Amino acid sequence: MAEFKKPYDKASGFWHVATEGDCEGRSTTDLGVSEGAINMTEFDKPYNKAYGFWHVTTEGDCEGRSTTDLGVFEGNIDTIALALADRCYYYTLYFTAVDPTDYDETPKKDEINISISGASGLYDMTKEERLDAMRNMLKDRPVFVRDGNRADTFIISTKQESLEERRQKVLDKLTAEERELLGV
Repeated sequence: MAEFKKPYDKASGFWHVATEGDCEGRSTTDLGVSEGAINMTEFDKPYNKAYGFWHVTTEGDCEGRSTTDLGVFEGNIDTIALALADRCYYYTLYFTAVDPTDYDETPKKDEINISISGASGLYDMTKEERLDAMRNMLKDRPVFVRDGNRADTFIISTKQESLEERRQKVLDKLTAEERELLGV
């Protein structure tokens, strides 16, 4: 690891202080010699560490129309920035520190229709296998899983619907003519 040579290896001592000027030193201001510690400036927490969870977007125009949300990444800010460099075409990458556990876990609905990525093997399974796999994934969770409204979706629910409740939902969608034809 590279280190500064003495006497620059300590934050305290006698220091000759000047403001930075232009490349020829014309606008430099000499502030004299002072004794004491150099204030090592740091960002506020949680921005004071390179490693963390970072929400990354591209900088956009002033209305935000050209801003692209690149997602949330875990790692060192420099590693993430360099890995995403090809996704930032004209402007800069904008990093916001996030706490991935800081969200309201209170359910907003009793149920939701979801799908997972095809990279999961979802499309290589039959409908019953997909349902079994999702139920197995969530077996230790306080939810119920049933088939969704499309071939590749699931309904996750906090309550289990009885057969009669499900039957009534289907019947409610029927027209009067359809009910008469079915004899219900």
